[in-house]
Amino acid sequence: MKTKLSALLSTALLTTLSLPAANIAFVSFHPADDTPSGAAATAGFTNAPDAGYTALLSANGHNVTRFVTVDNLDTALLPDGVTPVSEALATNDLIIISRSVPSGHYQVLGEVTAWSSLTNPILVLNGYITRGGTGGGSRLGLTTGETMVDANVDELRLRILFTSHPIFAGISRNSTNLMINPYARRMTFTNANTGATTLQLGISINNNPIAAGGGVLATVGTPGSGGLNGMVIGEIPAGTTVINQGGTYLLGGKRLVFLTGSRESGITTEGAGIYDLLADGAQMFLNAVTYLTTPQPPLAPEATLPLVSATNLVEGDAWTFNPGIVGDSPRTYQWYKNGLPIPSATNPTLVFTSLTASDAGEYQCFVTNAGGWTSSTLARLDFLTFAPASITNQLISYWPLDSVQGTKSFDLVSTYDMNLINMSAADLVPGKWGNAFQFNGTNAYLERINNPGDALPIYNNPNFTVSLWVQGVPQTDRRVFSEGSLVNANSLFNIGTHNTAADGTVDIFIRNDGGTASPNHAHSVQWAFDGGLWHNIVYVQRDVGNGNIRAQLWVDGILDPVVFTPIRPLTLQTTTIGAIRRASASAWYAGLIDEVAVWDRALSPAEIQILQVTAITNPPVRLQPLVVSSFKADVPAVVPGGSTVLRWEVNRDVEQVTINGVDVTANTLFGSGSLSITQNVSSSYVLTISSGGNSLSRTTSVAVVTGVAPNWTILDNFEQAALGNLANSGYWNDTAGNVGQVVSVNGNRALRTVATGTSFLNLRDLSIQENQACTLFFRVIAGAGNASAVTNIVGLTDKSQRSYGDAYANIGSVVYFAPFTNDLVGVETNGWYLGARNFPGGGIDYLGNQALPQPALEDSVVYNVWVDITNASMAEFIYDTFTVYIQKEGGAPRQPLFSDYTSDRDLLLVDVILGGAAPVLDKLIVLGNNATFSAVFDDFYLSTGGYNSTVPIAYQTSQPPGELSATWVGNQIQISWENGTLQSSSNVNGPYVDVPGNPSSPHLVTPSGERLFFRARQ
Repeated sequence: MKTKLSALLSTALLTTLSLPAANIAFVSFHPADDTPSGAAATAGFTNAPDAGYTALLSANGHNVTRFVTVDNLDTALLPDGVTPVSEALATNDLIIISRSVPSGHYQVLGEVTAWSSLTNPILVLNGYITRGGTGGGSRLGLTTGETMVDANVDELRLRILFTSHPIFAGISRNSTNLMINPYARRMTFTNANTGATTLQLGISINNNPIAAGGGVLATVGTPGSGGLNGMVIGEIPAGTTVINQGGTYLLGGKRLVFLTGSRESGITTEGAGIYDLLADGAQMFLNAVTYLTTPQPPLAPEATLPLVSATNLVEGDAWTFNPGIVGDSPRTYQWYKNGLPIPSATNPTLVFTSLTASDAGEYQCFVTNAGGWTSSTLARLDFLTFAPASITNQLISYWPLDSVQGTKSFDLVSTYDMNLINMSAADLVPGKWGNAFQFNGTNAYLERINNPGDALPIYNNPNFTVSLWVQGVPQTDRRVFSEGSLVNANSLFNIGTHNTAADGTVDIFIRNDGGTASPNHAHSVQWAFDGGLWHNIVYVQRDVGNGNIRAQLWVDGILDPVVFTPIRPLTLQTTTIGAIRRASASAWYAGLIDEVAVWDRALSPAEIQILQVTAITNPPVRLQPLVVSSFKADVPAVVPGGSTVLRWEVNRDVEQVTINGVDVTANTLFGSGSLSITQNVSSSYVLTISSGGNSLSRTTSVAVVTGVAPNWTILDNFEQAALGNLANSGYWNDTAGNVGQVVSVNGNRALRTVATGTSFLNLRDLSIQENQACTLFFRVIAGAGNASAVTNIVGLTDKSQRSYGDAYANIGSVVYFAPFTNDLVGVETNGWYLGARNFPGGGIDYLGNQALPQPALEDSVVYNVWVDITNASMAEFIYDTFTVYIQKEGGAPRQPLFSDYTSDRDLLLVDVILGGAAPVLDKLIVLGNNATFSAVFDDFYLSTGGYNSTVPIAYQTSQPPGELSATWVGNQIQISWENGTLQSSSNVNGPYVDVPGNPSSPHLVTPSGERLFFRARQ
């Protein structure tokens, strides 16, 4: 590392500079350049990760003293036990806070006051400690929010906003003020102990507005980067009042935010802040030090941010104009409206906490200081004009929740009907108007999986309204109306109960695709959940332009004073009542819900008053095009003579439904249909729906796998799935959309994980019921030998899934696969091992029944794994048991690895969001926690009656099929290919099915019909 550090610095030193020497205090985890903290040393660092900064400063003539970061700066003492750390810091010309510090040292009331009071200029390299907002993570208050994102690009360029600032002297930029040369790069850490390399994350950007009175100097400018347009460099002058959750603070000296240093990935947090600046970034860093430590000529003010206009506003909205003024203090501000000065509007920002119609107009700010003057851009505020009140105008969906038809509750407007999940007509009770649904808080809810082109999810509309009536007690974080994604657990729009059940208020929670929440549990002042009374909740959201959104919450017709700013983008697919629906369901509500309606516009206050006194009458009807929402079998393949179920969702008002020309209209009830099929050869099925002279078709296929031993049914061998995302097959759910990947191994298609998350296959009719025993069989090939901090998990569970963390424990009868060095008995063996948990709360046992040390899985070798599972009776409070066997493919007979273990499925624990244990094991799961390393899994089979110790099917390896050729032989066509299984289709884009009988090459075909396409698969 020392050699590498020297090489790094040799490229960064700017020997042409002649800088006045400054005394600089550098605050970090690490006490010396060549002495990393204990945790960093253990992780393989031989130098301080941030030594590049101090070495660069020293090489350019500055005197640098390292200070180890301390908690509670207001009371902390130096090692002498006498000198306050704050006094020692204050003796320096400049204080630099490294990226390599813990955020917790900069957020408690006393320590924030102490840091703010320092009159020294402070250069802050760490975005995490700049945050100032309303949540528990709020820190120094240099920005007005808490969200963070990584600028994960290999070469980061900044867009310079204050072009004449001394920091940017000598920096080349193009006509749009984007740096020509890169600012920083992502770094790769090499562990000095093991030689393993890990690509680190980029600079962590706090992409929130800078504190009022501060100015943004440069932002993320590289297209495609996380945090695009977020602040990287910003300045807040001395004397500025900043705010965080602890209160307000007056800055004793100038603060310069200068974000640099990698965020750690796969290493200790004390390894954060690895030097990442390139030549121009290093130049700017040194320029910033000079700017903060030497007298400067008067710096005239400059507006770095254009004022943002808004339209579609309503009375009560909040708005802030911020020109982002930078320049020497003191400054004089004067705001103008429609060309006239606004009395008393002399602050850096112009803040409207509750707009009125009289605030409409054009605004501008003029600023002066000793160096000159500047003006901001012009911006306008305009208000929404409501049409005459009509609660049926632009009504998209109306679910009165009065009745049940089949397994659905109807939408009377767009036929966007809700499917009943664990509910029936028995759950209908008297409601606010007519009937309502009683939700059990355990597993009952209503859901719709929306189709492309639908007007739902309603959050996809720029402007919309949601109204519903609720009756229920205060409860923890339950959702009455929600929209989510099947492939991204982050994306959520939720209306629900208080997230801690502190009271009966309404909780609004919105989180975008990237995981940023805004609002992050905003609570109404008024109560809607008080036990016995019905209450109306109306949520109204408007796009006011320029990427800004405003929303209002009404309870019982009264505008609630809660203020929050919603966020985008949300890529949503589901709409639910009484729970959240992502890849699986959660956050089930206990209570009554009635009269749910959504509009693709903002309702007026007058229309919200109408909702208080009447149900919606005479709703309009929006005719919908024919649509096949889904058409799939429960599993992609069966054994010869095996059965599965075809299921479909279509328009509820279709006139006829056929499958392969056979009428199945009678199997279709209000748009939901199913048909049990038994087949001996691979087959395709064409579903056709017809109505009003129009028709629409969808095709699916079910393969037949031959050579399977008795008493096994196939779950998936992945041969019917395309290479790439497993979720695209349509059978598996994926909590992140890209966790499971279908890959080719030994000529077979198999599964590996390439991201942190969960893939799971719903077992449906194959679910393991209480008091039922079964065997899960699958194959595994160990992952890369140099993997670290990797775990794959495979097994059967009842548990709802949001993420890897949800499913890591308290999951059930599963097997853990992980690589590590096994030296428990003094004999080191390095490789992948199998583990299992015995009892709830137990650790993962990687020893099992084997002689010590347990043999590691051999590289590139296929292993057969059997998991015998007994699903015990929850009513009798008995825990599940399982036994795991393993056998090397083609090797000695299988051996028990974990015998009669007790499942860690905790029968007592009830998770607030995910609920408690359920009686049925209904999911096959495969989890991963690493984007680079994973084991490979294949050939999932389930026994059909009790335990089964046989190998379901021999492991096959095959060669690539090679090219196909076709030639005429008489009146027939001869198809030739090198290897693999021949498939055919009537359409070039498929779907393809295996040619019956699995013919060998060459194969003669008698032409019939218009066309036929062939391909070979491995």
